[in-house]
Amino acid sequence: GVQTCALPISIHPLGEKMKELHLDTRKDIANWLGISEKQLIYVLYVRKPESYYRSFEIAKKNGGKRIINAPTKELYRIQKILTFKLEEIYTPRKCVYGFVKGRSILDNARDRKSV
Repeated sequence: GVQTCALPISIHPLGEKMKELHLDTRKDIANWLGISEKQLIYVLYVRKPESYYRSFEIAKKNGGKRIINAPTKELYRIQKILTFKLEEIYTPRKCVYGFVKGRSILDNARDRKSV
């Protein structure tokens, strides 16, 4: 059968590494992200969630239209910083392929074929 890769969050390795960072306050988190506490508070509590993304359409090859929901520059910047910071402290398990640098669905298929 197919082996599962899931870990309960209580024993997830990223959870332990996050605890070691001592991100106990909004100020700690803002400093870790390299943004001001004021900006973090604005994004989390002031700005309306529906304003985080802008929607637009692009043409598809078949003549239809695709709706794109793109984050605002402000949110995109925070997402990129967060991605970088998490990649610094998290090593994906061998069975994880999605959204991991240097791994692809082809690697996943190749690994399954050799089993």
